[in-house]
This record gives sequence, C-alpha cells and structure tokens, in this order.
Amino acid sequence: MPRKRKSNLSHSSTRARTAKVARSQESEEQTQTRQMLDSKRHATQRASETLEQSQARRALDAERHASRRASDSFTQTETRRALDAERHTSQRASGTYTQTQARQTLDAERHAFQRDSETFTQTQARQTLDAERHASQRAAETVEQTQARRVLDAERHGQLIAAETDEDSQRRRLLNAERQAERRRVKWFCETYYSESEVMDNILKALELLNQKVNALECKQEKMLQEKYAAGSSALITGKNLEKKLEKSKESKCALKIEAESAEISKSSDDIKKVLRIQ
Repeated sequence: MPRKRKSNLSHSSTRARTAKVARSQESEEQTQTRQMLDSKRHATQRASETLEQSQARRALDAERHASRRASDSFTQTETRRALDAERHTSQRASGTYTQTQARQTLDAERHAFQRDSETFTQTQARQTLDAERHASQRAAETVEQTQARRVLDAERHGQLIAAETDEDSQRRRLLNAERQAERRRVKWFCETYYSESEVMDNILKALELLNQKVNALECKQEKMLQEKYAAGSSALITGKNLEKKLEKSKESKCALKIEAESAEISKSSDDIKKVLRIQ
C-alpha cells in the first residue's frame, strides 16, 4: 500500500528537497532510467490499489497539478502542454486495443463528471475553446486525415446510438433539434441582416448622391448671388460715378452760366455808365 501523501501542498519535506536536488544533477540517461522505474512502480501501485485509494490519489494529483499550473508562466505552460501532447501521443501509439478502450471509457467518465459540475459560463468557454481547437485541427489536416476522421466519427456515433437507451435517444434528438433550430435561426438572422444592410447601404448611397446634388445646387445659387451682387455693386459704382459726373457737369454749367450772367451784368453796367457819361 502506498504511503499516504500530505494534503498541504505548500510544505515540502527534506526528502523531497533532496530528491529535487539529485534530479537536477543527474544526466539524461539517468533521468530516463529513473522515469522508467517510476512508471513501473506507479503502475504496480495503481494495479494493487482499491477504488477509494484511486479516487484519493487522483484528487491529490489534481490538487498538486492545479497548484503547479496556477504558478506556471506562459512559457512554462506552453512547454508543459507540448510535453503532455508528445507523451499522450506516444502512450496512445503503444497502447493495445483493450487499453485504448479502457482509456476512452475513463476519459468519457471524467469528461462527463467535469461537465456535470461546471457552470453555464464554464460550459460556454469550454465549447468555444473546443470549437476553435477543432477548427484549427481540421484546417491543418490532409484529405486522408479528414476521411479517416469522418469514418471514426461515424463509427463512434453509431456505437453511441446503438448503446443508448430510449431516454438517451429522446434527449439526443431534442438536443439535435435545438442545435439545428439555433443554426437555422443564426443563418436566417445573418441573411436578413446582410439583406437589410445592403438595403441600408443603397439608401445611404442614394442619400449621399442627393446631398451631393443639393450641395451642387447651393454652390450654384451662391455663385449666382455673388455674380448678381458683383453686377449690382458695379452698377452702383457706375451710377455713383455718373452722379458725380452729372454733379460736376451741373457745377460747370452753373459756373458758366454765372460767368455769362456776370459778363452780361458787367456789360450792361458798362453801357449804363456810357449813357450816363454822354448825358
């Protein structure tokens, strides 16, 4: 029976610190040998443990992994995920058919347990991440990989449908109907939105053309008003000049008339003087 681990992950024993120092100083061959021995020992321990011990061990492992992942940096997280993906790929490639079925069953149970305990926000976030990951994987796969994936999906769906109960069938059909209705609603909304947006674009274009015509008419009217104002101003200036000229001509005529009258008066006065002298 394996030794019970401490639940407090913040404390580390002297033995753990010593083992950590020893691991940092070992070579690559020693690391591989140690990991192989550890995997064999862990497999032997897990094969001999009970269901309660397995659940307790998994709970402690989950707490330890969560604590480590919470303190990881972005680079450490990416490195860990890459190593996990390589290890999982290697394990799945070397696993037998029975081991694969057992692993898939355990994964399905674990996923079902996680999905039952998650909130609505967590469900939406998980579905979004799954959709993005699936889209990325499907975009990078070849034609043969796509065909193989579709065949495997069809077989898996067939097995699930054959093994489900009447309640499961009704629930699946109801979910499929809701999903299809949601897709149709989204499709109708997109088509309606795009059609309405096209109509609005046409209306905006027509309004823009109308505004351009109105602006052109306003510019034309303003230009005509400016021309009329300029013509009126020139006419006014011309009229003022004519008035000035008339005034000058009148003044000159008056001056000439006055001169003529004064000349006549002086002439008549001279005549009167002559008559008086003769008398």
